[in-house]
Amino acid sequence: MTTNTIYKSPKYSVETKDNDYRYVQAKKQIKKGELLLVEHCHLSESLKNISSIILHDCKLFDNLFPRKEKWTEKLLSEEGQTVDICDLVYDKANKNMFCYDSKMDKYVIGLDISNFNHSSKPNAYVKNKTVIIDKNVSVFISYVISDQDINIDEEIKISYGYGLDYFSDPCMIDYSNVVTEVDILVEKIMRQYLHKQTCLDIIVKHISIFHGLYIVCNDGILLCQSKRFMKTFNNGQEFTLEDMNNWVYEKTLYYHNLISFYGF
Repeated sequence: MTTNTIYKSPKYSVETKDNDYRYVQAKKQIKKGELLLVEHCHLSESLKNISSIILHDCKLFDNLFPRKEKWTEKLLSEEGQTVDICDLVYDKANKNMFCYDSKMDKYVIGLDISNFNHSSKPNAYVKNKTVIIDKNVSVFISYVISDQDINIDEEIKISYGYGLDYFSDPCMIDYSNVVTEVDILVEKIMRQYLHKQTCLDIIVKHISIFHGLYIVCNDGILLCQSKRFMKTFNNGQEFTLEDMNNWVYEKTLYYHNLISFYGF
């Protein structure tokens, strides 16, 4: 997985209607200001990259709307790259990504946070925290906070941000400069999470994606090298499986030592 849920409130559940419409529903009374979700998401400056991430992540592909087809290894082959599949992956990216800022130069994708539907008058909001690990990778955390009291069985909605064609929120409230006890709690959760193996695994996947090596998990691990990766690290020649595994191991060791040394 290229994303990871760190915390999920037991007060809500994800429900599905007959038309495959998923939504987040309160199962218990939720008070204003409660923390609902903390997720380690993927941040990218390229919509094309977000689409490629979804294609190479079986869980994202299968769970993000529209869910028209199940992921198979064949989708990664040239034969599997049909127009319909390319359009489907782009549609998944376009409908589930978040705009990180009003300039629309950064996109965010997450598995669990995508279950929250958009509203121009949401009853919850999204905030973000970032820890820069090095010049090529950072840990990007998105978290959801209730913006009002939410009753049992009420749908919980958020805003997907500025600038998207189908989501326009000119009056959306900016909570980025408002610091609450929840923000302090998330900061603590994040600092602890940085030293967990799961976080390191996600960091390595993100840096691999940055260089064009995709780590696909589907009943095992499948390494997919792009032409960009081969050109950068092996003069355009394909890596052997052993070489790719060694490359991933070296990056894992590097980021483990970096996090430990700097005490993130």
